[in-house]
Amino acid sequence: MIWLMAMFSSSMMRRGFGWILACALVAPLHATVVIPAGVAELALEARAIAHGRVVRIDTRQGEGRRVVRIVTVQVADYLKGGLGNVVQLQLPGGSYGRYTTFQIGAPEIAEGDEVVLFLGQGDTDPLPHLLGFHQGLYRLVADPDTGQRFVMPPMVQGDAAATQATPVTRGDVARRPQTLDEFRAAIAAILKSPPSRGAAAAVRRGR
Repeated sequence: MIWLMAMFSSSMMRRGFGWILACALVAPLHATVVIPAGVAELALEARAIAHGRVVRIDTRQGEGRRVVRIVTVQVADYLKGGLGNVVQLQLPGGSYGRYTTFQIGAPEIAEGDEVVLFLGQGDTDPLPHLLGFHQGLYRLVADPDTGQRFVMPPMVQGDAAATQATPVTRGDVARRPQTLDEFRAAIAAILKSPPSRGAAAAVRRGR
């Protein structure tokens, strides 16, 4: 499993460095406070949980000079709910003409990415949105030897207890990435017997 964590960490470090460098060159236009949310909170809050692949990303100018991305996902299956075979969602950030927008907390995503999306949508929202910004986007990484796919959580994730220091046990199976089938089963278990909401942190969508 070392190869998996190393590959994922290296990829995220490269993206993270590029993000920090870009932010140093262009001042962010908007600040966002994101409250850490665990998978249980996301699953309960989500209107739909979609597994699929990003097939297209378009950028356009939104309100004012803000740039937004319209992400199109071909859905393979739903872990909860359903919003159709193709889902589109709007994410802040990107480049359009001479305008570039950065927003802290907005996820990095690329065409071809296989993802699990925790989606919310209000009655008047034209498009669904990610819950908790990057916290609502889980990526799938394939083992190059076996082809087995593993679900990788966001780099920053937690629940009410995540802010407290906890010992790390080498070889702890609870800390390893889950296969897609394991992740799907975990979501089903959460939805069947939801944990108490009293200890759950709120899931908020930043704008």
